[in-house]
Amino acid sequence: MPRVQVSPAKIEIDFTDEKLTSHGGWVFLGHLFRKLQLGKRIGRAIRLKQRRRGASDAQVLLSLVASQVAGGGALSDVDVLREDTVGQILLGLDRVPDSRRLAEYLSRFTETGVVALEAVVQSVAQEVIPAVCQSPCDYIPKRSYALFQARAVLKALAEEHRPDTRGNPT
Repeated sequence: MPRVQVSPAKIEIDFTDEKLTSHGGWVFLGHLFRKLQLGKRIGRAIRLKQRRRGASDAQVLLSLVASQVAGGGALSDVDVLREDTVGQILLGLDRVPDSRRLAEYLSRFTETGVVALEAVVQSVAQEVIPAVCQSPCDYIPKRSYALFQARAVLKALAEEHRPDTRGNPT
């Protein structure tokens, strides 16, 4: 009977001076940020920063988004991005605040700031939802009830935002 080898015959460990990141998926998130012009949208809508130094309003909020997308669940998780220069390049962020500055920034949000941020989210949703719903979703496995429910919600939202014959959303 042939023997099964559990581990590879030879493992090579190498060192490099190249800059690396453990969040390679940020390249797609950075592309999405640029494609949707999120930095510009946030910059026009929200002005909580009191000084011109450090990260801009857009950079602060996009840093928080990137941290959350990467699985961070606490404000301190943004410090990982702050130390990840390759990640910052992939995301298109010139500056990333530390977690203490992020907390101070978020504490300045008032109802007006929240409403402005919601307006940005709504404008992005109106642009993205119809495009997502026009894509075929045949790749979703039939046994995935949660994904089918999500697809139904996206289609319903697309119907709500579909323009009438005059180009106005219904």
